[in-house]
Amino acid sequence: MEHLYETMAFSELPPGCFKSEAARRTSGLVRYRKGLSRTQVLAGLQLDWFADDPTQSTGHEIVLDSDRLVLTIQLSGHDQKYRFGEQSSGHWMFRTFGPCRVEVGKGVTSNGVDCFLTPNAELIVEDDCMFSLCHLHVGDGHAIFDVASGELLNVKEAPRIHIRQHVWVALLASILSDSDIGAGSIVASKCVVKGTVAPCTLMVGVPAVAKKTGVSWSRWHHGHDRDEVVKYLAGLDVGCSPAFESRQPQSVVTAPPAAQTTQPALAQGAEPVLPPREPAPAPALNASARPAPSSAEPATPPPSDAGKLRTALNDWWHGTRQLRVWWTLARYDIVLRYRRSMLGPLWLTLSMGAMIAGIGPLYSQLFGINLTEFFPYLALGIIFWFLIAGTITDATSVFMASSNYLKLAYFPTSLFVWRMVARNLLQFCHHVLIFLPIAWWAGIAPSWKMLYVLPALALFVINAQAVGIWLGILCARFRDVPQIVTSVVQMLMFLTPVFWMADKLPERSRFALLNPLAQLLDILRAPLLNQDVGAGNWEGVILFTSVNLVLALLVFMRYRRKLIYWL
Repeated sequence: MEHLYETMAFSELPPGCFKSEAARRTSGLVRYRKGLSRTQVLAGLQLDWFADDPTQSTGHEIVLDSDRLVLTIQLSGHDQKYRFGEQSSGHWMFRTFGPCRVEVGKGVTSNGVDCFLTPNAELIVEDDCMFSLCHLHVGDGHAIFDVASGELLNVKEAPRIHIRQHVWVALLASILSDSDIGAGSIVASKCVVKGTVAPCTLMVGVPAVAKKTGVSWSRWHHGHDRDEVVKYLAGLDVGCSPAFESRQPQSVVTAPPAAQTTQPALAQGAEPVLPPREPAPAPALNASARPAPSSAEPATPPPSDAGKLRTALNDWWHGTRQLRVWWTLARYDIVLRYRRSMLGPLWLTLSMGAMIAGIGPLYSQLFGINLTEFFPYLALGIIFWFLIAGTITDATSVFMASSNYLKLAYFPTSLFVWRMVARNLLQFCHHVLIFLPIAWWAGIAPSWKMLYVLPALALFVINAQAVGIWLGILCARFRDVPQIVTSVVQMLMFLTPVFWMADKLPERSRFALLNPLAQLLDILRAPLLNQDVGAGNWEGVILFTSVNLVLALLVFMRYRRKLIYWL
């Protein structure tokens, strides 16, 4: 597997990766998967040292399959092994005092985990877990002993914490060593857990007790993916069937009535109150597929396309109906851009008006066209082109610019696409004011034909939504795409009849009208000039809209849930 990773010795790491000068003299390797951003990997890594002679610290290895981690590791002793799976993210701090092993699976997210590991400790976190600010104590840093006999009560040869798939550890919770947290479980805020927790169990209190069994959790506030979570847990064969048919309580962390108040919470040497269940064999964290169900149950099929379609449409509808939210965000995007400016957003209108006033007479002379005919055509061409091009350019960063919201809490993904569309429409409303004096000067009288601009704008909004979804997700995954799109849009500005009139150029120039952006521009501009729109242009825009909608739906169905890991 060496060919899959780039390898760097500690001595080759930049100075910013070391919190202390002593840490630079330790010996170890950092391996990160090929294709990841080396800059991001190293920017999130900081090594520290806690011992006497750092040159004796050897055999360390850090394997990273994600570049969205912020790791602070305090090294000591030797042979400390760390591995983080694909799409894992967040802040982790490790304080270690000897050899240890840490394995974190795929899709694990963290707002800040403080991990304490004693010699020979082992911490295993399986796939799709979620941590708030919490503490994981794999062993005690200080000995507790019997005064009369001197017997050590809390020293373990190999302390261990095993957190299985899809576990949520909430704010300020603590998990102590010799704990095995079952798949799908929830450790509530400020909870202290020690021992075995059954799958799909809600743990509360100090010390922790089972508040409810047969429950699990979803990353989404409205639980849109709960059906997928249930099927996933059923496939793990942990006793949670798709219908949660077995609701009998499993062995969970409890305490006897008399001893519960006297048993110290941090006493690692105390025996578990109930005998722990025999742990199931842990699947390899680097496996590409989830564990297979047992032969006693039929294999659980993956989520159907109908289910993915339903959840995608629910997301879009929930985002669309929150009009007050995305309209307010769009308005403040413009207001904050011109904060403390006397004219505010009107600077957009003035700058575009100056551009049209400067280009109009010049291009009229170059093309030999009457200024009265050309000036309104040019003004609308520039106004609508800035609307189209601005929407496409903003779509490339629509989710990256909103990453703080998406990482903080659940928001419908489509809400931020509506925010981008609304922001560009507000700017368009400012720009279109420029056309009013030009139309009066050119003698363009109002007519019913101008109402055709309304369905044209509706088609634009539909395309803007579709492009915002599929292009925004694509650009969040591949960060080189925004630069490519920006260059292509700049090139298309000259291939689209914005500054020139197709009917005034040779016949061959009409091939430029095969450009779908030219057809969209024509159905937007022609009605306001009291001109007829060709049926071919309407058909071309409708075909272009259909392709965009299908592409957006396919991308949204398949990659909507992965978007948060790419931000």
